[in-house]
Amino acid sequence: MRFLISISLSFIISNTNLVASEKLFPNYITDVDGNELSFSSLAENKTVCLITLKSINCPICLEQLKRFKEKITQFQKCNLTFVVLAYADNKSIKALITKVDFPFPFIQDVDFMISKKLNLDNQPFELKPAIILFNGDGTIKWKKIGRSNQYFSDQAIEDYLDCDNWI
Repeated sequence: MRFLISISLSFIISNTNLVASEKLFPNYITDVDGNELSFSSLAENKTVCLITLKSINCPICLEQLKRFKEKITQFQKCNLTFVVLAYADNKSIKALITKVDFPFPFIQDVDFMISKKLNLDNQPFELKPAIILFNGDGTIKWKKIGRSNQYFSDQAIEDYLDCDNWI
């Protein structure tokens, strides 16, 4: 019986995509407008949520950003802030920002420098789509990799955060 419980627990833990203690978020990042942002300032009294875009033209990724924008008030209840990571040139990312009007920093993943650390590079031209929540020290609190036209991970992050029940 213990063996079955152990296997079941291992399966549940591995399927939630939880990762422990290695610091993976860079101390400093520069957004596409040239603003240098420190992780400590982003994470001050907030949970940082990194959203990776598979590609700049990924319609599923763009729709997800639009849905998250509609839920900003809900996410603010649990002190969530966002950073969007994309592998494209700055001009293309800025055009995307105008299109989706998502009011958080967009970061260009030059040479896959950030996505490689997170094992999210899908070279030569894409990132693995993911949503990652970071602790205040830059370690991963929660992550969900993958997105499709039938699974967006929206519900998974909402269930995990349970912002409606924050006081």
